Amino acid sequence: MVFAHCDLLSANVIIQPRPKESTLADGAAETVDFIDYEYAIPSPAAFELANHFAEWAGYDCNFSRLPTRSIRRSFLEEYVDSFAQHRELPNLRDGLQEINSELVGRKDAKAHTGLS
Repeated sequence: MVFAHCDLLSANVIIQPRPKESTLADGAAETVDFIDYEYAIPSPAAFELANHFAEWAGYDCNFSRLPTRSIRRSFLEEYVDSFAQHRELPNLRDGLQEINSELVGRKDAKAHTGLS
């Protein structure tokens, strides 16, 4: 279970541009903020991620706007990498295994990720 926003449409994600004097790499954002928490609840991480992708369809449910498999994969790789950094895990594989372990509720997450 995670603290889930449950309404991560693009209008609720605020990306602050980095200042000109920033030392971050080109294209890197300085901060990301989330607003509009009235639907927030404890929830499985998988629900929050799936809901985020579903929100891409917009208010008019235009499902042609849903992210491609490639975009979803890139997003999830970044999510897992960030998860690993915040949990101080040594690498992406450990982060994926820990997330998968939480999602499937089993200690043998390696079997479910295909990672050895």
